[in-house]
Amino acid sequence: MKSNRMSLSEVWNHYTTELEKIKKQKQNDKVLLWLFSISTALMCFFTTLNIGNNKIMRILAIASLVIAFLGLIGVILSYLNEKKLKNWFHQTYACPKCDKFIGEEELMNSGCSCKNCSTSITPSLSIQKEKIKINHWLIPLLLTCAVIGTLVFIVKPVPIPVKMLEEDMVHIDGGTFEMGATENQKEVAFKDEYDPHKVSVADFYLCKHEVTQDLWEVVMGYNNSKHLGDSMPIENVTYNECLEFIKKLNKMTGKKYRLPTEEEWEYAARGGKYSTDLRYAGSNNVDEVAWYAMNSGQSTHKVCLKVPNELGLYDMSGNVLEWCTTIYSKEGYTVSDSSKQKDDDIVRIVMRGGSVLSDSDRVRVSYRQYFELGMKGSGVGLRLVRE
Repeated sequence: MKSNRMSLSEVWNHYTTELEKIKKQKQNDKVLLWLFSISTALMCFFTTLNIGNNKIMRILAIASLVIAFLGLIGVILSYLNEKKLKNWFHQTYACPKCDKFIGEEELMNSGCSCKNCSTSITPSLSIQKEKIKINHWLIPLLLTCAVIGTLVFIVKPVPIPVKMLEEDMVHIDGGTFEMGATENQKEVAFKDEYDPHKVSVADFYLCKHEVTQDLWEVVMGYNNSKHLGDSMPIENVTYNECLEFIKKLNKMTGKKYRLPTEEEWEYAARGGKYSTDLRYAGSNNVDEVAWYAMNSGQSTHKVCLKVPNELGLYDMSGNVLEWCTTIYSKEGYTVSDSSKQKDDDIVRIVMRGGSVLSDSDRVRVSYRQYFELGMKGSGVGLRLVRE
């Protein structure tokens, strides 16, 4: 009966044959490794720059991921095959005299001699002489790290919510309008909405929706809103927190965002030069345009769900109160400047638009409210102007 054991020469021949196969495979693996490295870098590039929302870029990112995955699989298989061959060779010595199969551990324990015939066996054909170098992954890996590091620390990617903000800014042509308790407001207007008067406003950009929680979190790193949701307006923020948010946002983007003046806010809420003198921002029917006490369930809602006004602006009536830069005066439209305030004065900042806690009379376009500095609430947010 033929023995299944191999002689030392047969072991060596088998090893060298398999080794050549692995070497050829490793040549292909080098290509796969570079593809893996470059594809991973591209994938990180698409991710960090947040251009994956573009259909073409999304396809490229997915293709990069697939190539990277194939490259990684190839590397793993190559490593496993090499390890398997290495382990096999280390366990397959045979005595050249009696052809007895001897395991490596047994050979070492016996002082490198055959226990059967005492023939000395030198493991000169050790795998170490034909060691397969697997450190060729190091260069692609270092390159990948360098590319990612460059992207993160030099390119300084802009988060998606910040990029989307620029797209959501609406250009508003300046003009002159009658501010305050106009004909469509005076039936339910409050004392501080008098006297209606002409105001001129220059061109400006206003965001079509209130600042959302995902944008706030990206810039500030926290979210104290009572009603949570990425596309819901940030709320429960003080005036000073809003100023800090804008300061950081401007530093991040290199642009000049700010809060609107009261005049800018009302002009935009009324529809600017396209105004049709509606009671609410976009309609005389409050339910069409506003989340307020009677339809909100005492909770804020995602922005841009109601009907916009003539300028394409959403939620100017209801959802959350919006901070302005104007200091409030109970005497009416007295223009005041914070720099002229006395130290012992209580500074009250104008807020506009009403909230989910307001009745229908308090989400009108001319309704005025105020909060003192440091105050906040679950119905208090902001909207941005860009110069």
